[in-house]
Amino acid sequence: MQSVQKETMSRLDPAVVRQDHPSPASWPGPREFLERLAEMQAMCCRQGKPLSVVLVDVDRFHECNELHSPAFGDRVLHHVALASAGACRSNDIWARHAADQFILGLHGSTESQAEAVVRRLLQAIRHNPVRVNNLVYPISISCGIAAGQPGGLETEHELIKRCLTSLQHAQREGGQRTILWSQLNRLAPSRQTLDSARIEDVSLWVERIRRQLQHARQESTRVLVAAVEAKDPFTTRHSDTVAEYVEQIARRLQLPPRRLRTLRTASILHDVGKLGVPDAILQKPGPLTDEELEIVRRHPTTGVEILSHASHLSEELPLILHHHEWYDGKGYPAGLRGDEIPFGARILAAADALDAMLSRRSYKEPYTIERAIDELRAGTGRQFDPLVASTTIEWLDSTPAEDLQATDA
Repeated sequence: MQSVQKETMSRLDPAVVRQDHPSPASWPGPREFLERLAEMQAMCCRQGKPLSVVLVDVDRFHECNELHSPAFGDRVLHHVALASAGACRSNDIWARHAADQFILGLHGSTESQAEAVVRRLLQAIRHNPVRVNNLVYPISISCGIAAGQPGGLETEHELIKRCLTSLQHAQREGGQRTILWSQLNRLAPSRQTLDSARIEDVSLWVERIRRQLQHARQESTRVLVAAVEAKDPFTTRHSDTVAEYVEQIARRLQLPPRRLRTLRTASILHDVGKLGVPDAILQKPGPLTDEELEIVRRHPTTGVEILSHASHLSEELPLILHHHEWYDGKGYPAGLRGDEIPFGARILAAADALDAMLSRRSYKEPYTIERAIDELRAGTGRQFDPLVASTTIEWLDSTPAEDLQATDA
């Protein structure tokens, strides 16, 4: 414990961080941060841990350049960068977000834990002040904090957007403060006072309502998944794993955030229709008869019948209905082929098959990565969309085997 504390304290000391800190030209940028944040979000989801994002803005940064010089402004930024790096733990990430902003991704941290990181950051800024003409230049910062919940369906872009809203509120209040997203819910005006509220407060109220609706949707999704888990625990573990595979494939295909969120939700719910399959068939240890197989093949249609009562899932329904279609038209339930199959369903089909291959079943051992890749190649153009299959293979080739999560029955 003492060695850990000693290492942590050394990371908080800007003088120590400066020794091996990269130059501004090599600071991590927004794109790299987004990629790493997505990986961290997936890891936190697997581990059931929260994830917090902090946006740090240098107050009145324009004065650094206008009253002094651009070179002095660079000194101030470098100082805040050192403090940001020093406040982070070894499994956190940070990057430059804008001209005078930095962004931190905090693994396994709640909002209150993220607040503690900001306090360490402020301590580091004060520990080694910037001077101009032998006078200490006062640096102050504003921070916005937002946390994502374990197992949430929110994308990293949505998490950063909430964080930015918190930062903007801190700036409107005059800076030199930290605002948590949860605080905004309490600060937002009530419906009765909206008539006399500022435009900014009305926008905040709208955002709060939108978040509440989104949270309700996520809760309803989890209720359905819990119902499946009560019937067949394997199905839920399988759905979570497939959702992770889908996200990895979709990111490499550069799908936009909204489609990524739709795909993830569809992945988690894709086997809800198995609620209509008898337990004796779901839990049968050996091969199914033709009649039993036909009952199982109804689960996409049953799933859509169950979920059609939730209007907010309209984009997910076609993906759930067609995730067992084959690219050559020999799948089910509609026998669609090629581009007739929704693209998201083609991604879901590959991820679903991949987890089946990599997982242990009562009737088979898990495939090796090499064998799974061979099966994907063999099924290209037959079972799998060629682009989706090649992208999945590229991901498998670049991912260590121990980082791949599989479902064991």
